[in-house]
Amino acid sequence: MVRADEGVWLYAVTREVPAPWLADLTGVDGEQIRVVVSTGLMAIVGTVDLADFGEQVLPARLEDIDVLAALARDHDGVIEAAVHRVTTAPMRLATMYFDDARVGQMLKDHHDDLDRTLRLIDGCEEWGVKGFAPTVTTPAQREPETSASRDAPGGGAAYLRRRRNQLMARDESENMAYRRAELVHDSLVRLSKLERRHPPQDPKLTGVDTAMVLNGAYLVPRERAATFAETVAVLGRQAGGLRLELTGPWPAYSFTGLRETTT
Repeated sequence: MVRADEGVWLYAVTREVPAPWLADLTGVDGEQIRVVVSTGLMAIVGTVDLADFGEQVLPARLEDIDVLAALARDHDGVIEAAVHRVTTAPMRLATMYFDDARVGQMLKDHHDDLDRTLRLIDGCEEWGVKGFAPTVTTPAQREPETSASRDAPGGGAAYLRRRRNQLMARDESENMAYRRAELVHDSLVRLSKLERRHPPQDPKLTGVDTAMVLNGAYLVPRERAATFAETVAVLGRQAGGLRLELTGPWPAYSFTGLRETTT
């Protein structure tokens, strides 16, 4: 029974199966993990305090990077425990419902989509591949700029020419990186069951000061995982300066389909 001052945090959806392993799991609020069952599907949930997780306070809490990291770690921990045992459709962080009845209704309303998703991701893992354009160093950049060179006759015009050439070289390098990234993506798609292209991430998040030209998620059958990883390594060596970063395996977050909600 969920009280008026509590809500239900949704972690994942799987088939209706015995789940004694849930007994030892706790969630984002330190709560005991439990299940809601409807129409042959099972939602893995936890009851949380709305004083900390209600829609009036949670968005502000998620802006705190330390709070966000802790919630993401606890959320992922529950999902990882499920993924290693049963085919699991993970839900996004902060997917909330008012009570168990709403969760059960969601399972009923989205039964066909969730059933299709579980069949799609069965036996698969999500892998991420990011591609970064190479750092461009022009001859002008290697020569130290001095006040004398800028102040010399014609120095200002020469500086502008060098700056223009630097920008043109960077643009040409990034355009080439994008073309190479498309070739990488096409090669990885052939090893994948499904793919998603995510928007490039901000350099503040990546810690890389060159352009992200590929941010792909790939649903890969487990028996192809080693081949997929080796292919990324080979493509990275052949990519002419394009730097590839492989991450995973992950629960299939990019392929579950349900959006974050409070209902």
